[in-house]
Amino acid sequence: MKQIPEHMESMLNRPIDRRGFLKAAGGIVGLTVLSSFTGGTIGSAKEEEFAFAVLADTHIDPNSPKHSGNLSRIFTDLTDGQKPAFILHVGDVVESGFQEEYQEYARLVPSTLKDLIHAVPGNHEARWDEWGKEFYTQMFGTGNYSFDRGGVHVIALDPTSLLQEGGYFDPIQLEWLRSDLQKTGKKTPIVIYLHYPIGKNFYYISNQEDFFSIVEPYNVRAVFTGHIHREEVWKQNGITIISLPGIKDAPIYHWVEKKSLPLQPSVLAVYHAEFTSGALSDKKLLVEIPLSGEKPAENEKPQQVHLDESASEPVLSVKLHPHARAVSVRYQFWPDVTYAGSNNGSWKELLPTGQGNRFETVVDTAGLAPGVYRIQVRVTNEAGEFWDEVADMEIPAAGSPAAVSRIEWEHKLDASVQAGVVIAQENTAIVSQLDGTVTALELSAKGAQRKWAYRTQGAIIGTPALNADGSRVYLGSADHRVYALNTADGRPVWSYGGAQPVLSSPLWIDASHDGKESVIVAVGRTLLKLDAATGAVLWTANIGGFFAGRPEVLNGAVFVAAGDGKAYALDIRTGALLWQKTLFTHASPYRTLLYSPWYCNPTILPDKQSVLFSTVSNAIALNGATGNNVWTLKGGYMYSGYSVQVPGPEPLLVLPDEWGATTAVNPANGSVRWTNKTKQRIFHAAPVLHEGIVYLASVNGLLTGLDAVTGNVVEELQFSTNYVFSSPAVSNGRLIAAGHDGIVRGIRLG
Repeated sequence: MKQIPEHMESMLNRPIDRRGFLKAAGGIVGLTVLSSFTGGTIGSAKEEEFAFAVLADTHIDPNSPKHSGNLSRIFTDLTDGQKPAFILHVGDVVESGFQEEYQEYARLVPSTLKDLIHAVPGNHEARWDEWGKEFYTQMFGTGNYSFDRGGVHVIALDPTSLLQEGGYFDPIQLEWLRSDLQKTGKKTPIVIYLHYPIGKNFYYISNQEDFFSIVEPYNVRAVFTGHIHREEVWKQNGITIISLPGIKDAPIYHWVEKKSLPLQPSVLAVYHAEFTSGALSDKKLLVEIPLSGEKPAENEKPQQVHLDESASEPVLSVKLHPHARAVSVRYQFWPDVTYAGSNNGSWKELLPTGQGNRFETVVDTAGLAPGVYRIQVRVTNEAGEFWDEVADMEIPAAGSPAAVSRIEWEHKLDASVQAGVVIAQENTAIVSQLDGTVTALELSAKGAQRKWAYRTQGAIIGTPALNADGSRVYLGSADHRVYALNTADGRPVWSYGGAQPVLSSPLWIDASHDGKESVIVAVGRTLLKLDAATGAVLWTANIGGFFAGRPEVLNGAVFVAAGDGKAYALDIRTGALLWQKTLFTHASPYRTLLYSPWYCNPTILPDKQSVLFSTVSNAIALNGATGNNVWTLKGGYMYSGYSVQVPGPEPLLVLPDEWGATTAVNPANGSVRWTNKTKQRIFHAAPVLHEGIVYLASVNGLLTGLDAVTGNVVEELQFSTNYVFSSPAVSNGRLIAAGHDGIVRGIRLG
């Protein structure tokens, strides 16, 4: 049995002890056999016939017995029928990451199948999980690994991001994939599985073109996915890609047989396995995938994709292989209006030039903001197979040459950034990354230089806090610790170890509240007040659910909200409960969490009496002393970061919602002054007010400036082509913005 880390001991002891959890799980370690293998060999690399099963989207929840019943029926099929060599689960094993869901799943697994199950996490293991996938990892191991069986190499990938819906292949993962493929070689047939569907009209993974580019030289034959809960097969970039129905909805899975045929390439025969009559499933052939020979659409790969931007109108030209059997060559701009979803696109045809196998068109840039974009080129053959290539294109601002860019500089970090950027002492940016690194960058008009970096042992999700003079930064990490660092050199001043991952944003408060500077932070379902100088615990208070936002203080009270659907007010001196208010409730704990204010950042309103809370449905102003309703505004404001207060004789409260609609209201009564809609959705990146303009960083990299008084769009800039969840900050007239691509950018304002 592998050793359980110290922090896992406390995890397993809530609410039952470790032995009770392991007993309820039926021996979790039986399911972790693959966790220590990252590129090693499991089973046999020798050529042989075998069969395996693929499962998807079980969404196990003790409150949903249908889901458990569907999975049990499949497990019976795999036990009583032909036994598979292994079982792949493409994610969303459980509904929301609750401990009792993993216990229920483990109860369902027959002992004869435990060592055969290999899984990857889905968004439901990462999206709302207060344990930062620790339960998942304890049961299944890490999400990136590989093994061999019967002459086939199998690769598992995990592009999920903690507390986010969409996926992203981070640089560390891509390097691991590249290394694993190099070790495997270019002849061995490869099967890959992950949660999100990839390619076609699916845009769940922001940088999926990086995946296709890395795997292209290798013999990747099949990719199995889930997430969309329906069965589809498409052939793209040399690969047969399959999405599966969700077991949550019906007891359906895929049965796959590797067959060796005389005088023909070996194949993977993929069967749709469904229960129509009798105790065992009926299996119908879905698709056969050759493991060698010509790959789907391999001749449709463009030999050249070229953008000529020298003329007044850019020209896109595509040169194809002489053997290409193209029936259409089309392009579109990557559909940035879509976040973590599907989009059939706005494809435009390229026309043959009459010069060999070359196609060409003028690129339509009407209505696009200046900045950087991805152009997606798709070549489709007569069999419906296609090949996608992606090229970057920069659109200059009207009346200015392409060389003049609002982006003054870029600084590349080694890992993705999800936490907000904070500015210490005007010229130092503190940037925290998902690999656990916090970096201080010295800023200037010419660029950013690293001053120092400090590495924690877990992802940093929440935005750090600074003390009044910016000499200390306070941050939480998924390694269960809260850190205080010296901003001059990155030296740790103190750290505090908690019982759960720290995924929230800390709040520093000055000594005026109770005579001592302190830090308030949520550690899972516990709120702590720590001495800002020493890290000593001043008080702890249990709240009824997970909180990933930032606390706020007013008139001797601390305000938070939680995944139990409630807002809380606590005494700032003792942590005693002053009041609680239910903002949403449902019979299902998962539904309550989903619609609760768990990621809310409470905001003190200008009257210094009211506090604004947000759910995915409403913004709700409550009286800070009593919890009574003051006003309500319908809209999904919780995931769009903090609101912005615009001072003046008629103050405004500006709230962006997750759908890109931004609304300015009278903070006294919630009456709407103006509303406008940006072109992209907004998640977690808080708006910034600078010289009368509210700047909004959208999830797919669009920066929009709105006049704070009128709401009119005054400027736009497409500054990134990857996900942006990080709140930007202003330093010396420059917006400092970062994103999942790990690039920190200095963007000139005004």
